[in-house]
Amino acid sequence: MGRKRIHDLLAYKFSLDLTGKNKNALDSLSDNKNLKYGPIINLLISSFCCMPDDMRQIFTSICIDQYKYISAQAKYAGEYEKVNLLQKCDHYKEIASIINDGKPIEIIIDPNKIEMRKIIIKNGYITIPTDWILLNPDEAKNCTYAAVVECRYSEKYGIPHFLHFNNKKYGKDFDPEYEDFVSNLCVKAWPKFQDIIDRQVTLVADPADPSQYLNGDEYSSCPKIGVFHVYEKGDPLYGDNYEPPYGAMIVRDTTKNA
Repeated sequence: MGRKRIHDLLAYKFSLDLTGKNKNALDSLSDNKNLKYGPIINLLISSFCCMPDDMRQIFTSICIDQYKYISAQAKYAGEYEKVNLLQKCDHYKEIASIINDGKPIEIIIDPNKIEMRKIIIKNGYITIPTDWILLNPDEAKNCTYAAVVECRYSEKYGIPHFLHFNNKKYGKDFDPEYEDFVSNLCVKAWPKFQDIIDRQVTLVADPADPSQYLNGDEYSSCPKIGVFHVYEKGDPLYGDNYEPPYGAMIVRDTTKNA
């Protein structure tokens, strides 16, 4: 005689209404997992709402970090792009709430504090402020160094910082062709950067006095584009107490061969 099937005494059967978009998503998931609606819905709930506490903390941290990162990018985005970015922020915040029993998640961003993020690169990682715009993030793991694009009077003109991953250790290795290449990437990432390029002024020496310039005031008042290497922790060219600008630095993984 077969064993009698044991039912979950707390099981509950009910019907629900789905939006068309959610119905399509559920159909796709059901087909790919080869499960009916009931088991799929139970799988979603158990996966996201019943995860172990250590996993909950990890996923919550990821959502908060992404929220801060995308919020920082939204500061320099165009109006249409900003809407999309803020919607992503809301999505991350909602996910964090769902995996924490629906409790509201408060994410505080201190305008006076530099939020940092860590990015894995070849043989180590780099820490940079969250609001820096990455020009070639897909190439990070294949690069050992990075360059930062910074403009004079960046706060006055609302110009973000940009980061380009490369294999050039020092700024002296950045030739004009490389700097032009990176500047063009900045324009693609942030179209307003073209205006900054157009504002560049070349100093013109005074023929009557070569130590003076005819356009010194104009040159001093306009934003000036600079491309600099990111400091590598432990670089012997710097002192032991060196504090890199904005805390940006490359840290090597000493467990691997450089």
